[in-house]
Amino acid sequence: MTNLSHQQLSAILAPVDEATILFDSEADVQPGALADLIYASLFRYADNHESDSWETQSLASERQALNLANELLLGEDEALHAQLRAAVFEHAQWLIPAGRSLTISADRNTLSLALAQAA
Repeated sequence: MTNLSHQQLSAILAPVDEATILFDSEADVQPGALADLIYASLFRYADNHESDSWETQSLASERQALNLANELLLGEDEALHAQLRAAVFEHAQWLIPAGRSLTISADRNTLSLALAQAA
């Protein structure tokens, strides 16, 4: 899958900068449901050679919508945690052998991994 640049990603959900998202603070709105509404309302396919396929744009738009919904409903820290969990789940978890566990320690400049027998 190709990574989209910030400019390309902005083109996919550009109206989000102009949209006003309103919901009652006491409403029982879950991030996934709000993300679905944001995506359905604002996703638009950029039909040019620099913006990659419809599938790639759609997936990036879904991720951006879910992150926005998480930020609005859960806060910035929980939205970041959700993004990190999703990245590990999508790109690394399937690599962990059965009966093993992976511990990750990272900051902006270093990454440490430990693969051990599962407890």
